[in-house]
Amino acid sequence: MESPFKIISNGDVSTGPSESPSKTQIRVSPTIKYSRADIDDIGDKAEGSVSIDELYSEREALSIAFNTALSLSQEGIVLAEEAKKHMKEEDYFAADDAIVRLHALMPEMFACRDIGEGYGAIIGALMFSLENKQGDPLNKHQVNAILRVMRKTRSSPFMGFDASVDLIMMLDDVGFVTEPREFKHYAAWLDEGEEHE
Repeated sequence: MESPFKIISNGDVSTGPSESPSKTQIRVSPTIKYSRADIDDIGDKAEGSVSIDELYSEREALSIAFNTALSLSQEGIVLAEEAKKHMKEEDYFAADDAIVRLHALMPEMFACRDIGEGYGAIIGALMFSLENKQGDPLNKHQVNAILRVMRKTRSSPFMGFDASVDLIMMLDDVGFVTEPREFKHYAAWLDEGEEHE
């Protein structure tokens, strides 16, 4: 079956026939840059875009890992939205409860990492971000960043590693530590080894 999408030579994606691009074109950007205002201003999908559910409407034909990743990502979005709502209401206990439940989804989401290198990288970074908080509450920028990442992960589950790095850097920018805590000790140990050579 031929894909309804076509990459045009200028880097655009067309939803029209292969011979002639339709009027609806999407510019594909190699990098994603976020400011704190972008992280806090989370909108719905762009007008005229196709949702992941519309794109993959025949879910039973998809792999178990992909179906699981989509379902868990949707559940994560709901929990992140719930946390954001409670943060606005200054109900910090309820917000924290939603984040704890979201964190509980991370191991199962990480088990679906075979669907794509970018997916595995971003879910791993998100899992370590929450683990490294060690129970400390999140601020509103961190909750908004998690919501942005969850939405992007669900809408682009096959994202490349480069796109995931941009999202991981966004998590770093709001104060998360996205690597395992032990990583800094190994890095220091390796640096010491290089000095003695």
